[in-house]
Amino acid sequence: MSEDKKKRVSLGPRIEFGRSVDAASLGDMARANPAAFGQRMLDLIDSGKVGWHNVQNLQGLYRYLGPVMIPHQEAVGSTFTMAVSTSAFPLLTGAMTRRMLEDQAAAVENPVDELVTDFNDPKKVTIMTKIRKDDAEEDRTDEGMEFPEVGVTEEYSVIEHHRWGRRLTITQETIDENDVPDIVRRINGLGELYQEHVIGHGLDLIMDYYGSANTPDRPYVYRPNGIGTALYQTSATTLKRLGPSGNRATTNSLVDDTDLDAAMLLLGAVLNERDKPVMHSVTEPLTWFGPKALEPIIFHLTRSEYTPGVVQEVNMYGPRGPRNMKIVCSPWFDLRSATAWYLGYPKAQFRRKTKFAAEYVSLGNTTESYLRSRIAMQMRVACDVTVGADDYIHVVQSLAASTPPNAT
Repeated sequence: MSEDKKKRVSLGPRIEFGRSVDAASLGDMARANPAAFGQRMLDLIDSGKVGWHNVQNLQGLYRYLGPVMIPHQEAVGSTFTMAVSTSAFPLLTGAMTRRMLEDQAAAVENPVDELVTDFNDPKKVTIMTKIRKDDAEEDRTDEGMEFPEVGVTEEYSVIEHHRWGRRLTITQETIDENDVPDIVRRINGLGELYQEHVIGHGLDLIMDYYGSANTPDRPYVYRPNGIGTALYQTSATTLKRLGPSGNRATTNSLVDDTDLDAAMLLLGAVLNERDKPVMHSVTEPLTWFGPKALEPIIFHLTRSEYTPGVVQEVNMYGPRGPRNMKIVCSPWFDLRSATAWYLGYPKAQFRRKTKFAAEYVSLGNTTESYLRSRIAMQMRVACDVTVGADDYIHVVQSLAASTPPNAT
């Protein structure tokens, strides 16, 4: 590892980490006070002052830090930690990898963030109950009378979980060849895989790509009473609180403001669990979301003060109009359909459940793994994050024809 001589970082009393400190000296420091050394190095890694960009002598790090055992707190799931002792080499290289992956994630725009409400739940299955529909109590409560209690009905929706993970292995050969660039390339690749999963899985569920196909199949984003159900439908036969035309507008390709009007008509025809008009929070804006292919059209229709093509008519969907909207575009929508688009209040409908967020676990070589394949260090990156819908009345899907994005 190296840094500019003028930018030395203190590791503790009379200890500095700079260009003059080689791997052997780091090993001496680690053996002198393993706990303090480990904590200080982890702090430097978390601050971004130490990382893979500093590593020049991978062989030396493995040789001098590998035998040193450092006590630390290892996260177990998302609920607690466990005191363990591990080799300094996998502990520090794993921490540097974790920091690099976190920096990658922070630098990537995730459209799912704009469309969901987040919550944490360690359970495999989460049950979202509804306010009781058959509240037939009088609207007025006279003096001395008890206020009726609000209960919940047996109607509920279920959000399951979805675990994903990958392993990254550093072999003895990689260390022997001091192939740091190869490690960095693989870390970058792992970061891309993680982001592709988090974004792709989330948007597939928001689109209900599989559940609302011509032949519905798992995974369903909407599971009322635990039963997988197509979220977007053209009638109210199954989803009773929709208007007669459902929440899927067919032959409604985005061309002009009349197509937005058609979607708004469907959105305004829905009822809540007590058969009352739906009220949305003033803090959540009306949101249009869809493919990059439609981005020029939606911006043309909504970012002008006046209605496009009409003289001196204030644009209802414009910056000052009552239907001004937030726009979320992503090429991930194009991957499924370049013409399907969505309008509504997605944060009121979609919940992103985190059973455990990105989890990083690293360990050094064991006798068996080293004998079998000369593995010097392994790291696992995993998460358990998914998206579910706890209602069906807040978002409308519009199709250019009558076939959904997944027409199979």
